[in-house]
Amino acid sequence: MNLYEWSSGYNGKTILRSQRDEERFEWDMDSSDTDVMHASGTFFIPVNEAWMHLSTLVNVFKKAGLPYEVGIDDEYGELAYSTKL
Repeated sequence: MNLYEWSSGYNGKTILRSQRDEERFEWDMDSSDTDVMHASGTFFIPVNEAWMHLSTLVNVFKKAGLPYEVGIDDEYGELAYSTKL
């Protein structure tokens, strides 16, 4: 996933933005007024391949010692994969 850190003009929190890769995925992350950050998006690749990409992000959260909850639905809207710390 081609993400980069960006400082929000809203409250200065760091969020992840995507380099436009509209062939593979769309990514949206908002700065939050709480400690919980939320991101959502759509992958245009098979769900198992998308989960491999999200797993790299999970590894970053693990190494940084950040709590997380990551999940992905399949094309039918059913939870396909999830993990949390």
